[in-house]
Amino acid sequence: MRDDGIDTRTAERTRRKRFGQQLSLIAGGAALVWLGLALGLGLGLGAGLMGAGLVLGAEQAARQGFGLRPDAEWLVAAALAVLAGGLMLAGVSVPVGALILVGLGLAVAASALSRRGG
Repeated sequence: MRDDGIDTRTAERTRRKRFGQQLSLIAGGAALVWLGLALGLGLGLGAGLMGAGLVLGAEQAARQGFGLRPDAEWLVAAALAVLAGGLMLAGVSVPVGALILVGLGLAVAASALSRRGG
């Protein structure tokens, strides 16, 4: 215990949780800015989705690099965004909204089923 009575492990967990939240907010903001820029500059939704997916995927890699647990749901969202964006850039008609909703739904369900304990 530290001098002020707060368990150092609890303080470290709290600090890491806050850092993880900040990292997620920064990545989410960057993904939205890129998506807006891509659409505003006429690059198209495909380029916007692909870039946003890469930003979100990079955030998950950064989380792991900092010793934080990656979020499976956001990994799936990133992969789906890159996939949908790439298909759109290749000229394939993609129901983007449906693809992302189905993929996220499956990721959330799988995540809930894979968690152990309460």
